[in-house]
Amino acid sequence: MEITDAQLLRELRRALDAVTDQGADAQARALEETLQRLNATMADLVRALNAVRERRRHELTGLAGRIGALAERHAEAEETSDAVDRFLRSIGGGKRP
Repeated sequence: MEITDAQLLRELRRALDAVTDQGADAQARALEETLQRLNATMADLVRALNAVRERRRHELTGLAGRIGALAERHAEAEETSDAVDRFLRSIGGGKRP
C-alpha cells in the first residue's frame, strides 16, 4: 500500500491521540502497529517529519522576508511623511492647521 507523507503523519497522529492518556508504552505500541499496518518504517516517518520541518522552515523564511519588506516600506513611508511635514512647517512658518 502506497501512502503519502501527509497520510502517514495523519494516521500516526490519530493512533497516538487515541492512546495519549495511556502512557508512553501504549503510544510506542500504537506507533509500531500503525507503521506496520501502513507498511511503513521509522525511516519513512523520519523522512516525512523532516520534509514537514523543511517545508515549514521555507514558509517561515518567505514570511519573514515579506514582513521585512513591509516594515521597510512602512519605515520609508514614515520618513517621507516626516520630511513632508517638516517641509510644510518650514514654508508655513511652523504653523499647521
